[in-house]
Amino acid sequence: MTRRRLLLGIALAAGSLAAMFGPSFADHVRLACDPFRFNDDARHWLLPALRDEAPDWRDGDALVDYRRAMTPPGQALVLRLGSRLMGIAAFSKALPLVQYAVLLACLAWCAARLGGPVCAWAAAALGLSSHVFLYQMAGGTARSWAFPLAGAAAVALLRGSAPALAALTVLGALLYPPSIVVLGLSLALALYGAPMRPARKAALLALTAAACAALQVPALLHAPGRLLGPADVAAYPEVGPGGRYGHDDRPPFLNTAAAVADAFGRSLQGGEPAWIPPLRRSIEAGSSFGRPAPALIAAVAVFGALAGWGTILLARRDPAARRLLILFAASAIAYEAARHCAPLLYFPQRHLIHTIPVLAVLLVPVGIREIVRDRAGARAPALVVAGTLLVLATLGGRGGGANGLTVDARADRALHAAVAALPSQALLAGWPDGVLDDIPWLDRRAVLLNRECHEAIHKDYADEMRRCMAAVIGAYFATSPDPLRTLRERWGVTHLLVDLAHYGPEPPPYFVPFRDDVRAAHAAMRERGSEVQRRMAPATLAQDGTRVLLDLSRLLDTRTEPSAATP
Repeated sequence: MTRRRLLLGIALAAGSLAAMFGPSFADHVRLACDPFRFNDDARHWLLPALRDEAPDWRDGDALVDYRRAMTPPGQALVLRLGSRLMGIAAFSKALPLVQYAVLLACLAWCAARLGGPVCAWAAAALGLSSHVFLYQMAGGTARSWAFPLAGAAAVALLRGSAPALAALTVLGALLYPPSIVVLGLSLALALYGAPMRPARKAALLALTAAACAALQVPALLHAPGRLLGPADVAAYPEVGPGGRYGHDDRPPFLNTAAAVADAFGRSLQGGEPAWIPPLRRSIEAGSSFGRPAPALIAAVAVFGALAGWGTILLARRDPAARRLLILFAASAIAYEAARHCAPLLYFPQRHLIHTIPVLAVLLVPVGIREIVRDRAGARAPALVVAGTLLVLATLGGRGGGANGLTVDARADRALHAAVAALPSQALLAGWPDGVLDDIPWLDRRAVLLNRECHEAIHKDYADEMRRCMAAVIGAYFATSPDPLRTLRERWGVTHLLVDLAHYGPEPPPYFVPFRDDVRAAHAAMRERGSEVQRRMAPATLAQDGTRVLLDLSRLLDTRTEPSAATP
């Protein structure tokens, strides 16, 4: 291929991708420029960076301290630099786009190596269409590094570079420690068949393991208690059904085959808008949470069969393809190990959801190319394009848009303005699930507890969150001044945010094991009357609909005569 034809091909590929996906990604950038549109996980995982940007933030914030202990050292350094460069809120939205570009470059290179330039275009198109990549990377949390690391690992495996894979494993320990399980296993499996002297293999593996272990020591030393796992469900229902975590991150876990199939299906599915909305709706009709529709299962199965069949054919003749399959084997082994020794290797699903999508968008077009290679001859590239367009039409989306910008707080602007006007040393309490999740991110004010930070990963922190929640429930549905006084004197809370709708006939929802306590406290409040409502008039600082911001000191002022009880 001449240089001119190569440049023309690159321009044609880039132009077509820009025409297909550019408008939706431009819309994503436009939405991201609104400070009231952001990622839900950024609200809690980036708390230490928020705290560093606000030197007047009150000291002794348990939520911030926990996230700081959980943040990998490399990620902490990146966030510190990003905060100085453009502020953490803007950086959390810009970083994922850079990481996405790195991932797409890795996908295109790998696909070109395995199937030629048309496969590179197809892999990039499927990568831009997939909902899972930007959704998982948005927010700039430590998890956002998982896909670029997996893409770079695929490049290293195709190149047969064990040192590069070792370097990526150490980089994973710095940026996203769960990734070192898959990357480390990939390195071990790659070294087994590498043309290197045994002593050199052993030295490289030992040095990598030692570096990763050394980087994990600080996190282990500062861990807030032991890890909670399946054996703790009876004592800590937060980690079981109905608790803090969704079905992906709590037992019982899917078997490995089902988990791989689930991750593969997610990889090809796009977000909104779809390319052909009526067709996508008909394929997804009947889907429910955790139960895909039969037509959706059939479509995923067809594309999976094409990818699998073509990959087997390719692996029989190409050693590089066989090396790439090491990433799949390592992911399956890591998932199975994490499933059986939970919680020691973190949430099992994380070992598949960050690698299977990379392999899926690579191997679907490459598999089609390999199947038709001998039969179609010069028509093979056209068939790869046709197969890719079929995936996009049936399952794909236009990419970008609001993908990953999962929180829209524009309706709460007035309330956030009132909170931001509070003294910098303020500590707020209120119902954890709702606007309290957004207050640290938008207003740079500390909260005693919110749902986003109410984790049950480590025992000591889970115990502290239980104590906080008990204090909140007692004060929120108080029938006497004592729980409110405890909230101020024992916990240092200065302001209370209440939603008057929560004092109606039905209690607000929350996860187990707190539901029974909420129902009991709510029922007692309904019977005896709400102390908050009796005292709220002189303590009200702002009201937005049914939500009221109260000064806790004024609420407890003994000079204020409570009004008649309001049931």
